[in-house]
Amino acid sequence: MKTLLSILLAISFLTAHGQEYKAKKYIKSIDKEELRNHLEFLASDECEGRETGKKGQKLAADYIRETLEGFDLNGSLPGIDNYFQKFNLIENRLDSFFIISNNTRLDCGIDFRMGSMKEKFAGTINSDLVFVGFGLESDYKNKDVNGKVVIYFEGQPDNLNQKSDQKTLPGYYNDTNEKLETASKHGACCAIQIKHNEQLLKAIMEAQSSMMRSKMDFPEKKLESSSNDFTSEIMVHKNDAAELLGMSNQNLEKIYDKLNRGKVTPKIPPSTMQINAYRTRNEISTENVIAYCEGGARKDELIVVVAHYDHLGKTDNEIFNGADDNASGTAALLEIAEAFSLAKKNGEGPERSILFLAVSAEEKGLLGSQYFIDHPAFPLENISVCINMDMLGRADFNHSDNPDYVYVYNSEAEDSELFNQCKVAAELTSPDLSPIYQFKGKTRLRGGSDHMSFDKAGIPVLYYYTGTHMDYHKPSDTSEKINYDNLANITKLIFTTIWEIAN
Repeated sequence: MKTLLSILLAISFLTAHGQEYKAKKYIKSIDKEELRNHLEFLASDECEGRETGKKGQKLAADYIRETLEGFDLNGSLPGIDNYFQKFNLIENRLDSFFIISNNTRLDCGIDFRMGSMKEKFAGTINSDLVFVGFGLESDYKNKDVNGKVVIYFEGQPDNLNQKSDQKTLPGYYNDTNEKLETASKHGACCAIQIKHNEQLLKAIMEAQSSMMRSKMDFPEKKLESSSNDFTSEIMVHKNDAAELLGMSNQNLEKIYDKLNRGKVTPKIPPSTMQINAYRTRNEISTENVIAYCEGGARKDELIVVVAHYDHLGKTDNEIFNGADDNASGTAALLEIAEAFSLAKKNGEGPERSILFLAVSAEEKGLLGSQYFIDHPAFPLENISVCINMDMLGRADFNHSDNPDYVYVYNSEAEDSELFNQCKVAAELTSPDLSPIYQFKGKTRLRGGSDHMSFDKAGIPVLYYYTGTHMDYHKPSDTSEKINYDNLANITKLIFTTIWEIAN
């Protein structure tokens, strides 16, 4: 019995040692300069910001296809024609969006922002503008706001006197969605939130201005919103709010101070408000780029490796090159695909199959990954795990002095096999890189990326990212700011993790 046990342990050790040796051999193929070359092309002015359906996105798609084709990976699968999974979208492009009250005109993206990037309102509203304090339930008492636009301060007062306002959990009214629901419940057709921090508001508008221009969805979904039907708030700075209400900044500040202390304030007469949104409806064609590396003994089990290659496009004067978001993740995907193709050519390919999925329309609402989920090249039940890479090239605000890290979000538990494979991979790669592990249910992710489409379908996910920075969604997200040494180390870590899972 001891002899048999010793033999089994020896076989296990030799197998693990052999896999480790093979992994390290192909890790060496991941090259910092090749990552740089991929990224610099995708983030070049020639690709014009890679906006979904535009010339630059098509150019990027062709580049990704030609690169994958050069690796001799399979580009012909059900629904996949020469590496392209084509699909159509309907775009509502915002040509003009402005509001007028008391002879003051404010323009979207310059003077105000929408509270949600999904706002699709189109048309004209002519109504009264009614001030409702902080937008609390009690602020609507004895006020007729049916079919009208309401305007209120952000946050909540220091003193909440009314029981109707105190029933909820602390911070309830800091949630803009809840305030909007309260306004809608009382019949308001639109809501405007008064913001205090002008610098923060402008920074958000700058980061989101390009996203505001274009809304996309699948053709079977209704994009137009009827008149008098808003799904988000308009957000304005307090100085602009004062002009909309026809009063001085000082008087509005006095009203805020009184409300904040729980005092009754004088009534503000309603103003006449006009809201105008003009949109153009277009049909858009785009494509995911997909390549397949067939596995061995467990080829029916599939690992999907994802990175979105689209970005925000350009304006008349500026290009949103999107070097970190997400030329970095796409470059990593191409290098990992090359490493596995070399292993396959040498007869040392993975046991599980791997699908490399470069998706479009992520910036339009994760539409490319959702299309793949709705039209998978293989049955979804065959997918063992999705590995998503989005923004790998820059340090976030918390790591400016220590950039050698990567966040690893895991939808599985800390005692799962998937997490154990992550730890084994980390031991085989660069000791200079520090993975920061996060787990579903314990970490609240800000924003979203394509792994969410897989997670909603019940597929385990790993999500690699380094977080946002001051150039996020700005024209200043350019290739010379990328930390290529760390990007190479992260790419090697992800490759090794996939190797562990695949074998």
